Amino acid sequence: MFNFLKKKQFQFPGACFPSPIDKRDVLSSEIIPEIKRIPEEVPCAFDLEVLNQNGYPACVGFAGAGMKQYLEAKERINKIFDGLWLYQECKKIDGIPDQPGTFLRAVLKILQTKGAKPVGEPESEAEKYKIGGYAKVDPLTFEEIRKVIAVYNVCLMGFTGSNQGWQTAYVRPPRTGERTWGHAIFSESYIKDFNKFQNSWSEGWGDKGKGYYDKNYLPFEAWIVLIDYPTDLLSVPPLEGWVALPFLKPSIIIGNQVYLSTALNLRDAPLGKTLATLPKGQKCAIISEEVIMAGGYSRVKVRVK
Repeated sequence: MFNFLKKKQFQFPGACFPSPIDKRDVLSSEIIPEIKRIPEEVPCAFDLEVLNQNGYPACVGFAGAGMKQYLEAKERINKIFDGLWLYQECKKIDGIPDQPGTFLRAVLKILQTKGAKPVGEPESEAEKYKIGGYAKVDPLTFEEIRKVIAVYNVCLMGFTGSNQGWQTAYVRPPRTGERTWGHAIFSESYIKDFNKFQNSWSEGWGDKGKGYYDKNYLPFEAWIVLIDYPTDLLSVPPLEGWVALPFLKPSIIIGNQVYLSTALNLRDAPLGKTLATLPKGQKCAIISEEVIMAGGYSRVKVRVK
C-alpha cells in the first residue's frame, strides 16, 4: 500500500499540483472584509516546530500539518501534526492514487472532514482537530496575500520551483532550462519587501527552516482557513440542536443524513439560544421526526457529525 511513499533520494522534494478547477470554490474576494489599514509588517505570533517531510513527496500533507499547528497555537494548544498521515488521506480522495503528490484542495478537504492526527497519537484523535471552511485566494497578487495573512493569519500555498532557485532562504522563480517541480508551504508573516513562509525540509534548510519570497515570485495557488473549530468544542460529545429545515440538503432526506446548504445557527430550542454557527457543507443527522414552525421556518432537531 502506498508504494509511491518510498523515500525519494533527491534534495528538493516537490509534489504539489494545481487543484482542478471547481466553480464551487469560495473566493477570498467574495468574503474578505474591507481593510482600512494593512500593517507594513506582520510577525509570526508563535514559535512553530519546523517539520521535515524527509524526502517523501508529501509536502502538501506537511504544509497542512504546519498550518494546523499554527491554528491550534491560537488556542494555546501545542500539538505537532502528522503530515504523512494527512498526505495518505489525501491520496484516498484526490483521484490520482498511483501518482506521487496531491492537491492543496485535497488536504483542506481532509482537514474539514477528518481533521489532523497529532504525531504519536491514535487516528481517532484527528476528529478533535478539524477546520470548518476555507477559501481560495483571489486575486492571486502579492498584496492580496499580505492582506489575507493580516486578516486570517496563515495562508497555504503551492509554488513552482527549481533546485537552483531554492538554494537559499530567499527563493526565486525558475529560470529557462531549470527542471521544475511543485511544492507546498504555508505563509504566516511578512516583512517590508518579503512574505515569509515555513517549509518542511527541516531546520537545515533556509533560515532555520523558513524562507522569503518577493512580489516577483508568486504561488500558482493559495488558500486560507475561514473557520477553525475550537478543539474544546470538538472534544465533547456531538452537538445537538435545532436548525431551519429548508437549508438542509438533500431536500428528500435519505437515511437521515443531510448537509447544510448555507451557514446556519444551531439552537437549543426552535427559537432558543445559539449553541454554535455551523458552516456551509456541515454534515448532520436528523434525530427527531418532529417539525416545528418558528421564526418563519420549519425547524428540525439534528446532531452535528
